[in-house]
Amino acid sequence: MFPATPRPRCGRGSRATAGLARWSAALLLFLASLLAGPEAGGAAPTSPWLSRETAHFTVRYTKVDAYITETLVAIAESSYAEVATALGVAEAFRADLYVAPDEATFEQLLRGAARLPEWVAGVAVPQRRLILLKSPRLLKGLEPHYPSLLPHELSHLLLAQRLGACDEAPSWLDEGLAQYLAQEWDMGKRATLLKASLTGSFLPLGEITAGFPRQRELAELAYAEGLSFVSYLIRVQGWSGIQRLLTALRARCDFEPAFREAYAASLRSYEAAWLARLKERYTWLPVLTGGGSLFFLGALLVVTGYVRKRRATKAKLRQWEEEEQAARMSAAVRVLRHSRPRPAARQGDAEPGPDDPERH
Repeated sequence: MFPATPRPRCGRGSRATAGLARWSAALLLFLASLLAGPEAGGAAPTSPWLSRETAHFTVRYTKVDAYITETLVAIAESSYAEVATALGVAEAFRADLYVAPDEATFEQLLRGAARLPEWVAGVAVPQRRLILLKSPRLLKGLEPHYPSLLPHELSHLLLAQRLGACDEAPSWLDEGLAQYLAQEWDMGKRATLLKASLTGSFLPLGEITAGFPRQRELAELAYAEGLSFVSYLIRVQGWSGIQRLLTALRARCDFEPAFREAYAASLRSYEAAWLARLKERYTWLPVLTGGGSLFFLGALLVVTGYVRKRRATKAKLRQWEEEEQAARMSAAVRVLRHSRPRPAARQGDAEPGPDDPERH
């Protein structure tokens, strides 16, 4: 993605490792810290960096974001234990974790990297052992998802450590594992896959191997596909298949042969089977016959009503505009006619009578 500079991996469950109870507790703790903190979008801080040392992280933040530090420290260490175990990382590990107080600081800390899309909330730079998160004050509406940012970005660093000198993991695998370990399955991703299935617009895995699109809608599809394909691999071969793949990739440093060694089949054959399953699963039939059909139909009626009302409003506005324009034209014609100079009366000419067409 950034061949001449440190390569960032961006963020937008592990059912093999993390439990729902732990994430629920983390979310409640985080939301409580937000309620105790400053208003979103407050003034940029002027205080210098503060820091906290943990077993595996140096957490750097500014005074205005101190209210979330305890939560981040707790999530960081528990996430490390789970993600490192899942990916098979046993070597010593330390990383810098920054909470950027504003957009300018976020860009500054990414020195040398190409400018990232504004929707990116966090980034990992494995070559620098760096995790950079935007302050939750900058992410309006995303607060409930904030606790998943840290394990997501941490998985990028630990995957790079697992693969050693071989940095050949395709983007769909890198991002797919990060989302899986951060438990990021949600209705939004399912809706994205449903739309792609109904419109036939899936991205081939080959197109999301060396990076994801910058355009947000395509990027969301790439993220959803990465998570879906990784989930499919785990469903078919279990977590042991992922471990075999990572071991083979570290040894071979060539993805397609490593995949064949781990799964005894080609990547293309697995991709074809996965796509067939997606197209079978994400169709109109389950939507219309499943338990959520009434909700779907209700939502569809609301959207249809809104579209019709919007069109009617536009038509009425267009009619009013045309009527107003016609009235202005009529008034202008009357003004011109009244202001037109009359020819001077010649001797012997009679004044116009009441039925004369020249009378106004």
